[in-house]
Amino acid sequence: MSKVNKDTNAENNQQQQQEHFLKVGERIRELRLLHGWSIKGYEAMLSLPSGTLHNIEHGKGGTGINFLTIINHLTGLGYSYKWLLDFDNDDHFKKDEQHIYLDIDKNELIEINEEMKDVINKFTKVVSKYK
Repeated sequence: MSKVNKDTNAENNQQQQQEHFLKVGERIRELRLLHGWSIKGYEAMLSLPSGTLHNIEHGKGGTGINFLTIINHLTGLGYSYKWLLDFDNDDHFKKDEQHIYLDIDKNELIEINEEMKDVINKFTKVVSKYK
């Protein structure tokens, strides 16, 4: 392989890495905004140096430990590594799309339903007085 081809391959690889880091940064920013955290507030929450999050969110890099701190925090909240780091699949692994199953007593649910019916009936009667 010629030196020109090696240089071109290295440049392409570097460009792909930068694009990937930018996409990861965009996902991190999306989740930060979803949770209502400011840049400074999120940096303080994770004990990150000032400016770190801005650089990561804009694909400008950061230290590995800071990057891993953010990824570890987000996966701890229920977001998958795959969704945060892998862009070659069509699946989306956001926390909102994961299923949560609750164990609810059927009788308790029926009781709550009856209480709601009573509240709705009372509300309807009050509203009908003002028609």
